[in-house]
Parts: sequence; structure tokens; C-alpha cells
Amino acid sequence: SLRAERSTFKDNLSRREGGAIHTATTEEVTLSECEFEGNGPEDPMSSLWGASIHHTGGDLTITKSTFEGETSDRGALHITMESGRVSIEESTFTQNTADMGAAIYFQYGGVGDEVDAVALEISKTTFDQNSAATAGGAISAHEYTRVVLTDVTMTGNEATAEGASGGAIATSGGVVLSGG
Repeated sequence: SLRAERSTFKDNLSRREGGAIHTATTEEVTLSECEFEGNGPEDPMSSLWGASIHHTGGDLTITKSTFEGETSDRGALHITMESGRVSIEESTFTQNTADMGAAIYFQYGGVGDEVDAVALEISKTTFDQNSAATAGGAISAHEYTRVVLTDVTMTGNEATAEGASGGAIATSGGVVLSGG
């Protein structure tokens, strides 16, 4: 398992998975009051998944954290799960760039077709000026993923390429919106 509190991850580089952190565990990963800035690919031509974090496995909880200026092929956060949930509360994603899901790229990694097999639950969080080329300026979530947004603010996010989709959110799963 991994637990990080009041930690800074700045200008870290990786070639493939997790510019700052890569986790592959069935245990819960918890990050609180962490700052991620300027993390990205070691080589601009490499296909980095998760500029800040590449997470596979158990539940992931992120609270009061910031993700700013992260660059990758798939999200500041790249998450692959077979079951469980990701909870993000009171956090900020600003000026992240990617091909898909500039702030968060979430995919179901299971083999079945269970509806809502995994959940992405976000509350009291801001997504501002994130940019993806093809889909999900802020969030890209794939099938069998339930996305729940409560009191979330999305401003100035964009999907920029010709035929791109979801300036703020691109999903082929279910979305539940509540609050402001």
C-alpha cells in the first residue's frame, strides 16, 4: 500500500507509466494534501500513461491535492481497475494536457461486462483549463465505469482536435451529477 501526506512531486519524468508514482497493488492507496506539478514523459515521443500517477489495482483516495501542468498521453491520473472505486475530494486539476482525459483517464480493466463495475466519485473539486486532443478535456472514462460528480466545477476545459469529443467529460459509462 501507499500513503502520502503533505508531499510534493515536481518535475519527475518517466518513459511509460506514472511520471511521479506508479502503483500496482490490491491495497488501498491514499494521498492527502499532495502537490503534483510539471511531471511528464522522459522523452516527448514516448507514450506516458499518467503524468502524476499510474494506478492499477485497489481503491484510490485523493483529498485536498493539486495537479497542475502535467503532460502525458493519458491523463495526469491514469487509472485501470477491475473492481472498486476512486474517490477524489477537495482537489484541483489545472492546465494539464493529454491526448485523452487530460486530468483523469479511467478505464475498466476487467474481463466481464458488469455495469458499474468500477466507480469514479469526485466531490468539491475543480477542473480548470485542462486540454485533451481527442477526448475528455478534463475526464475520459470508459465502459463499465460509473462517474459520480458532486459539487464539481469545470471551467475552460477543451478537446481540441478535429472531431474531438467531450470538452469537459467523455464517457461511455454512466454519469451522475449532483450539487452546484
